[in-house]
Amino acid sequence: MLPGVVSVRAGRATGSGFAIDQQGHVVTNAHVVEGADSVSLVLSTGRSIDADIIGVDSNNDLAVLQVATADAAGLRALTLGRSSQLRVGDPVLAVGSPLGLEGTVTAGINIGIGFAIPVDRMTTIVKTLIN
Repeated sequence: MLPGVVSVRAGRATGSGFAIDQQGHVVTNAHVVEGADSVSLVLSTGRSIDADIIGVDSNNDLAVLQVATADAAGLRALTLGRSSQLRVGDPVLAVGSPLGLEGTVTAGINIGIGFAIPVDRMTTIVKTLIN
């Protein structure tokens, strides 16, 4: 999974993001890129690349970034699951870059359903932001 996960640096803010396709689209949180003039991504290889903000949905705290086609070759799109198949008690992993740390993985157990944006809804929002 790590080749699909990036560290996002936007001004003084940092966060995580992940590639959703081979066209260079990366999803992150809207609050990470809010008000930023420039955004850079740090790939799992340590290479830093520039990204443009192409869409923001502040109500759902989602943003879509675009990297140049040549830079997209360094990203591997992650496969998203289906929220409807998630059950309480299922094992889960959180992969990201919290607080500037890179390549972290946290394991846990799903304790509830419906607290966050379902993946199916997130996919619809992201497609809208791209188009």
